Order: sequence, then structure tokens, then C-alpha cells
Amino acid sequence: MLVTDCPDAAGSALSAAARERGIAEIMVPRTVKVVDAIPVLGTGKTDYVAVLTAASGD
Repeated sequence: MLVTDCPDAAGSALSAAARERGIAEIMVPRTVKVVDAIPVLGTGKTDYVAVLTAASGD
């Protein structure tokens, strides 16, 4: 997931840019999901269940 304030951010363009910069292929995600914010719990920690749900909810 990528948190950005740029609504035109394209996952494929971001992955391509990472490859162009020489980042190892294994470190470049196959898919990128752009979100407004990372969901957090009441404690301020990342809500990983909500992250996984949002990532699989295409």
C-alpha cells in the first residue's frame, strides 16, 4: 500500500521507477494500492487486519 496525497499516482509507474533506480526485483512490489491513509487502531498502531482487507478488496 502506498499513502499519498497525489490522486494520479499509478502503481505501475511507481514500480517502474523503483526498477529504474536499480532496486532489486525482489524488493519491488508486484502490486501497489494507493490509499488516503493507513488504518490505525485506537492505540495508534497500524490495523493490519484492515490493511489486508483493503488490499484484497479490489
